[in-house]
Amino acid sequence: MVVRPPIETWSRVQLEENFHSAYQQLQTAQKKINEQEKKITVLNTRLRSSVMERKAKEDTYVLREKYEELERENQVLALKLKTVKHQILTYTTPAARPVTASAMTSRTTYRPQPSIRRPPQTASTTADKTGRTEQTSEGTK
Repeated sequence: MVVRPPIETWSRVQLEENFHSAYQQLQTAQKKINEQEKKITVLNTRLRSSVMERKAKEDTYVLREKYEELERENQVLALKLKTVKHQILTYTTPAARPVTASAMTSRTTYRPQPSIRRPPQTASTTADKTGRTEQTSEGTK
């Protein structure tokens, strides 16, 4: 237990002195409390800002990684697209090619048929032609 001084025996001067000293101690304690609260507020603000900066840096790092990953994926998909276009152009039949190739490459692969039909050249027809030209050149001499 705390032993209390006998206040009843104190004189008025002692009571006033004790009251004023206790009041001054209370005032100084309140000032210190206010100063400490201000310091705590400032430190909390600094802590929050540093945490937010760290979080922002982490977010930018994560976003940068995600961006790079998406770029790599985009490059892979572009290569796959080129490969598929090449395969379509290579492995489709010529009849199907004008439709698919022109749509994909915006170039036409259609070749118009000649208006005059020529018979296919074979070894016998080329020999006949050379013989005819020799005969005609001898005949003109």
